[in-house]
Amino acid sequence: MQLTRYQNSVCEELAGLLHDFRQVRSLKGGYLECCFNKNCGEKMFFPANVPNDVYLSYHIRSALQLSDPLFKINYPDFTL
Repeated sequence: MQLTRYQNSVCEELAGLLHDFRQVRSLKGGYLECCFNKNCGEKMFFPANVPNDVYLSYHIRSALQLSDPLFKINYPDFTL
């Protein structure tokens, strides 16, 4: 289910979920991040000089709008 609009953020193993990458370690030359979605745990190293568009392509979940079809799947406990 790799859709262009979600770029590199799709958790392939988890239908409808986008990666919830969070920094877990600062390393020489960059950061190690891990997806905190249950049953995923994918790890990615992001160099300190990674271009913004590449970095953001893995973090689309953080910018989802309420109107996005995947918002309720990724933020099931959200209330106004």
